[in-house]
Amino acid sequence: KKMYFEVDSRTHFTEEGIQHDIERTEFLKKEGWILIGRCNWSEYQKLSRSEREKYVQDIEQKILTEEHS
Repeated sequence: KKMYFEVDSRTHFTEEGIQHDIERTEFLKKEGWILIGRCNWSEYQKLSRSEREKYVQDIEQKILTEEHS
């Protein structure tokens, strides 16, 4: 399956960045890609180690769930 996960930096939160993300997401969806999730990198960096581990585990679970659907 075609799956992807986005890690966004602050450039994604500008008007141009948001429009670019919308266009890219639409293109990838048409090509059969499935968005598993998005992460704001600066917010992720603020998480504790245990919170980061939980976050990654949740992503892994989404991937496994999608693979079996």
